[in-house]
Amino acid sequence: MDNTILKPYSDALSAQKAQLEGVVARGFKAIAIPADVRPLESKELHFLGKSAVAFGVLGVAGFILGLIVGSMGIVIAGCAALLSAGYLYVKGRQADRADAFVELSDQVYGKVADIASQVADQWKSFTSKQNDSLKLAIVNSSASDADKVQLIDRVDASPAVRVDLDSVRQATQNLGAQGEISAYNPYLVTLQSTFQSAIDSADTAQQQIYTNLAK
Repeated sequence: MDNTILKPYSDALSAQKAQLEGVVARGFKAIAIPADVRPLESKELHFLGKSAVAFGVLGVAGFILGLIVGSMGIVIAGCAALLSAGYLYVKGRQADRADAFVELSDQVYGKVADIASQVADQWKSFTSKQNDSLKLAIVNSSASDADKVQLIDRVDASPAVRVDLDSVRQATQNLGAQGEISAYNPYLVTLQSTFQSAIDSADTAQQQIYTNLAK
């Protein structure tokens, strides 16, 4: 196939690649990881926190009542309730923090999945239009019917931009379980490189189609 026919397709492919890279760069830049997970923590008491309040009230009441009636048994029981309240409060805050990390990980995954969807959809739309146009050019070319069939088969081998979102979900869940806010940004840097590699791979494969058509 004539190189002069294929050059506009190759040029358009380079422009599309740059556009997708922009989508990825802007998308990842918009994923803001907070300096601390505390802003995401629930303003309402966790179940364990509510239990802590209940034990605290009982503990104070028991301690005071024990002093009034002069019963060391009631005083000790009140103290035990206060200790339980403290323990439950700490556990409640830990659970609340864990929930906040789960929420953060879900948010990060959702935004990454949106980027992947945008990239995949734009690439599919672009290659579909390119390939339909190429097929028409092949049909209208001076090649033999047998050659036309082979050339069209090559066009149908157009690749997709693929990012393993299952791995992304697992990785973000692991970050949430790890509970370290500082671990998110390095992961996102690596993940952005993964997106770039996926775009590079699809671009190279599509460019190879044009190269094969020129033979």
